[in-house]
Amino acid sequence: MIMIDINSINQIKDIFSKVLDVTLISILVYYIYKNVINSYSVNLLKGMIIITSIGIVSYYFNLYTINWLLNYIANILPIAMLILFHQEIKK
Repeated sequence: MIMIDINSINQIKDIFSKVLDVTLISILVYYIYKNVINSYSVNLLKGMIIITSIGIVSYYFNLYTINWLLNYIANILPIAMLILFHQEIKK
C-alpha cells in the first residue's frame, strides 16, 4: 500500500500553483505586448516604464522631491490620459 505524505501533497500543490501563476502571467504579458505593439501606444508604454524606473530609483535613494513630483503626476495622470486619448477610447 502506498502512503502519501501530507507534505508531499502540499509540495505538489505548491509547485502546481507556482507553475500556474507563471503561465497566467506569461499569457497576460503576451497579450498586452501584442496589443501594445499593434497600436500607437508603444511610446506611451516606454514612457511609463521610464517613469516607473525613475520612481523606483528615487524611492530606493530617498529622493524626496522626485518622489513628491511623481506622486503629484500620478494623481493627475488618469485624467490627463482620458483627455489625451479620448479618440482612441471611443473606438
